[in-house]
Amino acid sequence: MALITAAAATATWMYLDAKYSIRSDVAQICAARSVPKYVQQLYKTHGEHDWSFYHILHKTYGLNDDTEAFVFESRSWSYGQLRREIGRLAETFQRMGITNRTVVGMFVNNSPEFMFAWWALYKLGAIPAPINTAITGEHIRHCLRISEAEFLISTYELYGIVAKTLFSDDREGACSKSSNSLHPAVPLLKAMVLYDCDTYPATECEPLVESVVLIRHNDLPPVTPEMGDFPKASRPHVALGDTGQYLFTSGTTGLPKATTWPSGYSIVGTCPSRFPGMNDKYRRFYICLPMFHGTAT
Repeated sequence: MALITAAAATATWMYLDAKYSIRSDVAQICAARSVPKYVQQLYKTHGEHDWSFYHILHKTYGLNDDTEAFVFESRSWSYGQLRREIGRLAETFQRMGITNRTVVGMFVNNSPEFMFAWWALYKLGAIPAPINTAITGEHIRHCLRISEAEFLISTYELYGIVAKTLFSDDREGACSKSSNSLHPAVPLLKAMVLYDCDTYPATECEPLVESVVLIRHNDLPPVTPEMGDFPKASRPHVALGDTGQYLFTSGTTGLPKATTWPSGYSIVGTCPSRFPGMNDKYRRFYICLPMFHGTAT
């Protein structure tokens, strides 16, 4: 009789757990309690001014340099390769004048170009401002104005939209080939950068305006060991509450609004014990959302 009762109780428990996810909820509650301790540990590690989100890529939580980190169509990069390639681009950005706290607009679809540029900006302490690639004209200029972006990065695929946005008179509705000056509606913008990592063919792009800065990844300086490193002496000073990136609202009720994503919030969200079972083994994640979306980035 006792065995029957125990079996019935077990079956009832399994049914309730399957229906209401009781064990999962309990695990989530227990895991949430680990976050404050994780924050204290982070604060001991990063102090007041070492909260660059690039730490996440540099640390990789025990995964070695040969572990696959990023896959796009037929191409893939290990963690070591990714850090070195990002380092190549970061050095080029730095020579252009992109430094700690420089705001950089990103008008880029899901691609290696987005991934490399986004991480390179974090490595420098710059502030990415990813813009919805479905908007045009004044909406793009508005995003650049309110975020106070000094540079805008785009690709061959989207160059036509950006050219009409920055180098044309809206009354004409087309890019003037003789115009090299940026649109007066974005006075803080210093340069438009077209970044190419062999994702989109240049043959599909209209002729570039002369003032556009073209960066071809294959033409960047050769990789050095230093490019993949993140030495403490050269890390940007980024405080816990400093802006990590700007994310824009959809603009469905008017022009998009820029929301601040704090640097510390991003790093705290990486607590390995916060989501039970997520870090027990190596996983491949598929990003189906546009990377300018907050849930994807």
